[in-house]
Amino acid sequence: MFRRIYTNRFFLLFIVLFAYAQSIYTRILIRNELSWYIFTPDGAVSTLFNALILFAVMRYFTVLFLSV
Repeated sequence: MFRRIYTNRFFLLFIVLFAYAQSIYTRILIRNELSWYIFTPDGAVSTLFNALILFAVMRYFTVLFLSV
C-alpha cells in the first residue's frame, strides 16, 4: 500500500494543493476580507480525507465489477 502511495505522491500533492487553494478562494469569496483564519489548512485536510474515501469507494466498485 505504501508503495502505491509513493508512486502516486504527486497526484496526492496536487489534490492537497488544489484543495488548499480552493478553500482559500472560497473563504475570501464569502467573507470579503483577509484574516489569519483564511490560510488555515483545515479545509484542505478535510477535502483530502473526502477524496481518499471517494477513491477507496471507486476502487472497491471497480474491483468488484471488473473481477466478475
